[in-house]
Amino acid sequence: MDLFPSEYIHVGGDEADKTNWKRCPKCQGRIKAEGLKDENELQSYFMKRIEKFIVSKGRKMIGWDEILEGGLAPEATVMSWRGVEGGIAAARQGHDAIMTPGSHCYFDYYQADPEFEPKAIGGLTTLKKGLFIRTHSRRAQRTGGKAHSGRPGKCLDRVHPHICPCRIYGRAADDCPCRGGLEP
Repeated sequence: MDLFPSEYIHVGGDEADKTNWKRCPKCQGRIKAEGLKDENELQSYFMKRIEKFIVSKGRKMIGWDEILEGGLAPEATVMSWRGVEGGIAAARQGHDAIMTPGSHCYFDYYQADPEFEPKAIGGLTTLKKGLFIRTHSRRAQRTGGKAHSGRPGKCLDRVHPHICPCRIYGRAADDCPCRGGLEP
């Protein structure tokens, strides 16, 4: 655990192609032995075991929104990247969510007129578009969990300073709670 000194440990959990799991005798054996329904529940089984280990070391687990599939680990925080729905679903279950939908938060997209930007691999994500995430984050908050904006320019009042993207990327808006300079 010394390798990861932060309070949170991100375990990924995204884009796990389960095609081979369907053909793997060991995976199928584990599904049967644990009474799991399918490969999504197998991933959930693994995530719950990993979370138990992480929590036993005094840390918290974060994973991409795919960790919702098959059942969410009891104390997991969800980073919703495939849209806002995963974050809202996590908040409805009482979990924290970090709203980072690719359509509004990906930094490998152009952020202004492509003619004046370095080469990018995605679409166009302006700062104005990134501000949209606040609306969805507040909706998720009302459902029971805490939601945090994952986009620089607009932060929620309840955002944790160590994950505030304004501190990470140095592009804070005037109303960002980090504007006054929080200690890391």
